[in-house]
Amino acid sequence: MIKLTEQRIRNSIQKFYSSIKNDENARYKSWEYCYKIFGEKQNKTDPETIDLLCLHLGFYLARWGMYRGSSFLLQKDYKVHKDAVLEMQKEKYNILRSATPEQLISKDSLKTIEELHEKLQQIYLSIKKSVTDSKTSITDTLITKILMGVYGCVPAYDRYVKYTLKEYNIGHPLFCSSRLKELNEFYLEWKSVIDDENQKINSNGIKYPTMKILDILFWQFGFDDDIEGSLKASDEV
Repeated sequence: MIKLTEQRIRNSIQKFYSSIKNDENARYKSWEYCYKIFGEKQNKTDPETIDLLCLHLGFYLARWGMYRGSSFLLQKDYKVHKDAVLEMQKEKYNILRSATPEQLISKDSLKTIEELHEKLQQIYLSIKKSVTDSKTSITDTLITKILMGVYGCVPAYDRYVKYTLKEYNIGHPLFCSSRLKELNEFYLEWKSVIDDENQKINSNGIKYPTMKILDILFWQFGFDDDIEGSLKASDEV
């Protein structure tokens, strides 16, 4: 198990933020645009809005590695996200947006995350089957990146985040809504440091939700530790 320090946490958040602060067209700002537009258009379902949200979601996922290599999404245009977007525009999911770790471990929130996770799995599995004979299910990497992009409610479980959760003994590297309690415990342990650094972030007029800060931390830890590049294989979709 790798030990954490307050300075390591501060440095990691600052390092990631500086990468987008110093470049107005930084790749990782695509999360900001996606998260912001879904907030501005919350629950709206007119055709023009849905089309716009599909475009933002598709570009965000592409910038965050979900359109690489053999991804089935490469075979479709951005409108393929329509069913997922329509589902996420339902009011019953509003409690997930910008929720704190403490709020997310409530019974209602955990149930809602589990329900939406299952719905998205079904939607994207249907799309995947239309372009490939693969029998594999949709990965948590894709689903959690969507949840992060739209609601900012769970870290994106990519290779770096999974590495960090395991190697730093923070939580289980496989996503499950009930395991959000482990992330809440980590947050509460370092709450003063994380909240203090979060207050310093001012990008695109967006207040970063706490789970986005945890996502940044876990990703940066994994990226920095991956000296030999052994974790740099493409995330599966």
